[in-house]
Amino acid sequence: MPGERTADRRSRGPPPAALLTDVWFTLVYYPTADRERIESARRRTWLRALTRAGISRVRAREVVWRVEQEVRAFERIGRTPSLATRIRTLAKAEGVSLPSGRMVAAFDRLVEDDPPRVAPGARTALRALRSQGFRLGVVSNVTLESGGGARRLLDLLRLRSLFDTVVLSTDRGYAKPDPRLFLRALRRLGVEPSRAWYVGDLPTDVEGATAAGMHPIRFVGLERYAPTVPTRWPTPAPVLRRWSDLPEWLRGQRGAP
Repeated sequence: MPGERTADRRSRGPPPAALLTDVWFTLVYYPTADRERIESARRRTWLRALTRAGISRVRAREVVWRVEQEVRAFERIGRTPSLATRIRTLAKAEGVSLPSGRMVAAFDRLVEDDPPRVAPGARTALRALRSQGFRLGVVSNVTLESGGGARRLLDLLRLRSLFDTVVLSTDRGYAKPDPRLFLRALRRLGVEPSRAWYVGDLPTDVEGATAAGMHPIRFVGLERYAPTVPTRWPTPAPVLRRWSDLPEWLRGQRGAP
């Protein structure tokens, strides 16, 4: 990715370590009322575009529901087509013309104009980890905005500059839990999977990190705000409740094989 810091593989001393993190409901979040407001605005954006294209409002509501279900289905199999691709595919399936560029911009503005909050203690923890020599990265699925919109959001929240790399599912089309997303970030950082940890709030985060050979960490600090809280965790992982606890905990774990 242009402008990213690249790990120096010739450096001497202990092998480098890395921390990678998910974005939504791990690094950033909406309080419940704000999340519901954004979700409603997103559905209205779909409905407005579909009805303007000549689809009845009843049919448009059915289509929007299907779109939301398909997003979840794609994620379960480790795929997230870009927002623009989903709009074009939907337009073809319904036999209508949809302004994909304008729609993508509208979806991105919803979040950029009403941004989420940063998880308490996250910025301080990330700075502390950087001071300990950790290389930092984001690995996240992108389903409700564009890849560009997700990166602009990280800039807006003054987070992107804290990371050495940002890898999103829209970059290559595969998504968590596909381990390739994690391995792509680690290659950029020059860090072996056994020296890397991943923080995420969903079973797919833990499953994908484990499949990539990383050490997963299950983050539960924001689960009361999340739209769904997992009830099954097929892969065990240490539980993190506060970002502020992470630097000290990782300091003790860093020597793990």
